[in-house]
Amino acid sequence: MFDALLSPKSVQESLLTAGLFFRDSPGKMDATEIVSVGEGFKTRYNICKESKLMDMIGALHFDLGNQSKYLINSVNLRIKLERNKDAFALMSATQDFKIVIQHASLFVRKVKVSPSILIAHETALSRGVIKMPIRRTEVKSFSRFLQECNR
Repeated sequence: MFDALLSPKSVQESLLTAGLFFRDSPGKMDATEIVSVGEGFKTRYNICKESKLMDMIGALHFDLGNQSKYLINSVNLRIKLERNKDAFALMSATQDFKIVIQHASLFVRKVKVSPSILIAHETALSRGVIKMPIRRTEVKSFSRFLQECNR
């Protein structure tokens, strides 16, 4: 979410809308009644009201996904995605909703590397382990009282 909020307005109004990001109106972010909500909430509501099917696409926000370097060949990588509870994904005055994911895909970029680079990788691997620096992202979590979560 921080990436979305810090992105330029042109990115927020184009690329990020594919992931259902629409900026909310100041002072109306906690409203759940359609008559008093902001424009971002109304837009998201109109996209998914009456249990409409919708498509979303966006980047996975994790350390390895934010690197400018590619992984070398033959690296096994497992990614496990875990869902939050529906109450943390949707804002509603009532709790009579549920989210059903009918299909999920992971798009991975695969590149063709020049043979000289592949030979250099093989040479480095024959000498030992390849160390790849990773730029870390720190996530801080804060506890909130139950009353605040159920507003």
